[in-house]
Amino acid sequence: MATAGVQGVKLIHETGFLVDNFHEFEASADLIILGKRGENAKFASGHLGANLERIVRASHKPCLITSRRFKPIERLLLA
Repeated sequence: MATAGVQGVKLIHETGFLVDNFHEFEASADLIILGKRGENAKFASGHLGANLERIVRASHKPCLITSRRFKPIERLLLA
């Protein structure tokens, strides 16, 4: 990662519900990166994850939502 210009990566492992611990970590972050769907994606494939919606609505930081499969960014839309 250092060759790509990324510095200061901090790995943390917490137990509990993401929405309960999220605000503690948000304060020291510049960007929030979340997966589009969670553990139950196979049961409700047309829906976004419940945690994703709660965090995006409550966050004061920009959020980048990722899909399961990597696809290079070709266009960007800012609203």
